[in-house]
Amino acid sequence: MHEIAFISMCTICLRYTNTKDHGAKVFELIDVTDEDATMQHRPLLDQAVQVKVALPDLKKWKMSKNHMPQLCSMEMASTILGHNHPAIQEEWTKANLTWHLHQCFEDHAVDQTKVGFGISPQELVAMQSMKKGQLKLVPVGSLAKAKPGQKGPSIAYKGTTWSIQPHKHNTSFSTDANAGSLIPAWWVKATKEADHANMVWQTMTVDSSIKIPYLTNPASVSKGDVLQYLQVEAAATTADNPAKKAKK
Repeated sequence: MHEIAFISMCTICLRYTNTKDHGAKVFELIDVTDEDATMQHRPLLDQAVQVKVALPDLKKWKMSKNHMPQLCSMEMASTILGHNHPAIQEEWTKANLTWHLHQCFEDHAVDQTKVGFGISPQELVAMQSMKKGQLKLVPVGSLAKAKPGQKGPSIAYKGTTWSIQPHKHNTSFSTDANAGSLIPAWWVKATKEADHANMVWQTMTVDSSIKIPYLTNPASVSKGDVLQYLQVEAAATTADNPAKKAKK
């Protein structure tokens, strides 16, 4: 009778506990005879523990939804450990590239004495005359893996392109924390007129293999000049570009 009841029960759930005699350990049924049942518990590292249960005592055992302890295999662990896991590696790469991008931005930062921000239309103007190559405007922003064919400033690193997306532009010139910020590189506009272009996209290589884009003036600029780059160069931001018909 007990055997029939137990076998019927095990068709519902193969895992059992007996908290009074064995605490929270989870056991599995591995054998049933006319006299008793054999339960087995498998610890993570120790040998399996088997317990003989007289059929009348099966009423002390309860079905359990908990699982048997399981140790991740060394082969699997070597693949999915944090320092090897692709998703974590990607996040670390993104964080590392973001740091280098911000560092380049800080290293070549320009203030309001060199460039001015205008609206209606939105544009960046030279606030003083500057010699060739004096400006190095890094388009700091948030990073995401570039989609196929995606244009715009991007970082090239180990065969992967990371698109740089601008932070919110503060076009209201407000001190409100939610109004955005002023990042000079994003205020330089593209022009289809080669004679108006006085900025070009180039890249600087940092940490031996990270190519970060920036805008620079290939010739001197005068106070009041609107800073613009030739539109055809907009997508060519991950390879060094010579100045093309730059304003002298």
